[in-house]
Amino acid sequence: MSVPKKFRGKITGSDVRLVKVFCTIVECGGFAAAEPVLQVGLPAISRCVSDLEVRTGVTVCRRGKAGFALTEQGLRLYDYGKRLLLDIERFEQEISSLNAEVSGTLRLAVVDALITDKSFRLTEVINNFCTLYPDVILNLSSKTTEEVEAGVINDEFDVGIIFKRRTIDKIEYKFLHSEVNHLYCALGHELFDKPPASSGDLQPQKYNFCGYDLKRATRLPEIVKSFKQKAIVENMELAATLIGSSCYLGFLPTHYVDSLWRKNDYKKILPSEIQFINSIEMITLKGQASQLVQKFLLCMQE
Repeated sequence: MSVPKKFRGKITGSDVRLVKVFCTIVECGGFAAAEPVLQVGLPAISRCVSDLEVRTGVTVCRRGKAGFALTEQGLRLYDYGKRLLLDIERFEQEISSLNAEVSGTLRLAVVDALITDKSFRLTEVINNFCTLYPDVILNLSSKTTEEVEAGVINDEFDVGIIFKRRTIDKIEYKFLHSEVNHLYCALGHELFDKPPASSGDLQPQKYNFCGYDLKRATRLPEIVKSFKQKAIVENMELAATLIGSSCYLGFLPTHYVDSLWRKNDYKKILPSEIQFINSIEMITLKGQASQLVQKFLLCMQE
């Protein structure tokens, strides 16, 4: 078997196409899973990977009966490739900023279940932004706070809207509004008809709790640490679903519960004693923002 040649020369448009295919395969978890995303057949996908290996001089993956697996060099090449593709996208945005018309793609990531909050102005901001800059493409994602933070740091998102739980040096924060959360049970739970008179009567160790991982929670009331966390969720809708089953207690924002068709089946438990406030904040990466991001931030501030 011949030893692959080392990479020589400069990156070409064909090389970028091979890198895109390879990154898609990695993110999909294999050749077959990438087929519907790339919309090409397995032979063509396999040929692209082979061409990439010849071009770079490294073996990027193992494939066969054991399944798809990256080599150590393949993992590094994936990291390099993602950086290359992000740099190209950034370059395209910066070039577009030289033109009179603002264009490009704005990548925005938002935590879930804010649309029901009257203080949440994103729909209004998007209306203003799209009216001013009709050539801009919006790429919106719904993620957890941790995913949004990581995506902004890794240059996967230009702007994020999160529940602020900590401060990261690389991130710029801008406060948007506050959100009050109460502890809820649902119709069928024993506390629905017989709520405790005070937090001292609650006996939290008796009840199953669902919500975000308590080990990572920083703003929850002290009494919550005594609950038995029997379910961990990643978004508000799942928390509301579990609470609605009558098997769990959990925190929900009042504005979200009020939007549910079953809102009368949910009841706050000791609302004056047990609550916490989320700080909804917009985040960007510290440093010089592109013209596209600056225009969006201006719309957010209006």
